[in-house]
Amino acid sequence: MDSEADARQILSPITFASFSYRSMGLPVSQEALFLSRFAFDHVRNPKLALDMGCGCGLLAIILSLALPSIRFHAIDIQAQLIEMARANCIDNGVGNRIIGSVTDIRQLHEIHTPNSFDLVISNPPFRKVRTGRISPDAIKSIACHEISVTMSDYVYEASIVLRSGGTFATVILPERLLELIDYMNRRRLTPTMIQFIHHRRNDQANAVMVLGRKNGRGTLDVLWPKVVQRESIDSIQQIES
Repeated sequence: MDSEADARQILSPITFASFSYRSMGLPVSQEALFLSRFAFDHVRNPKLALDMGCGCGLLAIILSLALPSIRFHAIDIQAQLIEMARANCIDNGVGNRIIGSVTDIRQLHEIHTPNSFDLVISNPPFRKVRTGRISPDAIKSIACHEISVTMSDYVYEASIVLRSGGTFATVILPERLLELIDYMNRRRLTPTMIQFIHHRRNDQANAVMVLGRKNGRGTLDVLWPKVVQRESIDSIQQIES
């Protein structure tokens, strides 16, 4: 990528084929792609960002390509995923701006300075342990279910490391939205914007993106939903917004 304009082409229309990415067999997450666009559109000039539970580095890579001045810390508890994330960062020319480390999110406040990040972004494990089918593959099960960390842990740690006025951005299952908002309000991460994602027109929402500001004020904006059509593993095309 040669410029921010090139990076914008990655995000609109959202296409996975525009840059190099290896995923160790984990599925390409359309929710993560839309979350990167959501943050790109609505977070003002973040300089220092944190990707909590980064997996193979998708969010940090897209936003680093889109925002040349941003620097990322990308953390995950799984060493294999951090190794792959580092390789992906190098492949896409952003290895000098993304620091990947094996970190237990629950210990984040012991490693990073409080009130230091402009943006904390996360595509966390969607499901509680007793819901849905848990993969026998350890990497996939930890990535999809709350085995090593919970939603409450994510929100708590984000609230500590974010600066006042900093932004928390995440995507979750719609049935957990009220739970997330409750946790955010308890930790002074005021929800300011939400947007639902529908895989098909006229279907129920499959995910919801949420933006919150530390010590924020004001009203909650509910944006028009995103309706997407998945054509293949390599291409996700927005058909309505």
